[in-house]
Amino acid sequence: ELSRSLGGHRSGAGELEDAPGRPGAAPESSPITRGRGGAAWQSTMGRGCLPLDLRPRRPPVQAAPETYLLNLLGISRQGVDYLAKNDPTFPAPLAVLSIGRVWERRDVEKWARETLWRPMANTDALPQLLTIDQLAERLGVSIRHIRRLIAERRVPYLKVGWFIRFDPAEIAT
Repeated sequence: ELSRSLGGHRSGAGELEDAPGRPGAAPESSPITRGRGGAAWQSTMGRGCLPLDLRPRRPPVQAAPETYLLNLLGISRQGVDYLAKNDPTFPAPLAVLSIGRVWERRDVEKWARETLWRPMANTDALPQLLTIDQLAERLGVSIRHIRRLIAERRVPYLKVGWFIRFDPAEIAT
């Protein structure tokens, strides 16, 4: 019993001997052995040995702060909040720090690829909306007349925030 706790074994003559190998090394029955240069190898049950340094490991975490998401996805902070709350497939943040939330970069990029997320890059395809001044000039009427048409709901318009805008395609009809 004493010899086992000291890391040695009892010989037949009754004296205490050190365990084979270096001090602190794994016993011979262990699947982990040391090769030249001290590299650790693990036995694979008769199929050879794999170095422990070559075992598949997950790469280290690359933290992506919220500003990285803003640039990657092309959206605002409110857009990131919306995705985090309402999209069940959006990855959860790794941590909430004093600087904000932090995601794992690999997870966010994978999500963007899988959902085919594309930031709105081509703004030329969007219709150019007209202001009240531009519409009045185009129709050759006063600004006051356009405002009266809006109040009477006789002209189609869009509200963008508190701004009133007009789609030229709808005005032409």
